[in-house]
Amino acid sequence: MSAKKMLVVLLTKTNAVLGVATRRSAGTPPAGDLVGAALLARIPDVEAGVAVPVDELTVKEVAYSDDVVRQPLAHVVDTTGTVIATSSKVSAIGAPGVKITVTVAPAPPADRAVLVVVDGGASHDPLKFVAKTALNTAATDVAISGVPPGSHMVLASVDGYTPKLELKSFT
Repeated sequence: MSAKKMLVVLLTKTNAVLGVATRRSAGTPPAGDLVGAALLARIPDVEAGVAVPVDELTVKEVAYSDDVVRQPLAHVVDTTGTVIATSSKVSAIGAPGVKITVTVAPAPPADRAVLVVVDGGASHDPLKFVAKTALNTAATDVAISGVPPGSHMVLASVDGYTPKLELKSFT
């Protein structure tokens, strides 16, 4: 890999960047070779995180950027394969129940992929839920089930929007 390149780990369904790596070897490795079984997504100053399973991740080699290294969660990979900073973001994750409402700004086009990953707790695998956006509707309801009671980190991502991580209480 050239000194002017880096690897980004992104959510396959939504193209949101979750992490960055550099290495000396040429080529792009499979996600599992780079992160193992999962990539731990965390927010600064919060001990909790959510392990995003490797089957939800892709690795791409892109031009090096200090900004992406410092703030990977503020970036997405666009349709040309370029990493960009965007103001389009998941702005809220609604209170969980039988659904989690994911709100974005600005409102997305229809049929954008929505991915929610919930930390299953110490003895459970992460839980993944998917949905699609509706035309010009900022909020998308994602049906959820099987989350044990308690506090769990939730990652919400929409195609083309930066993701959001929040600690949520499930009953």
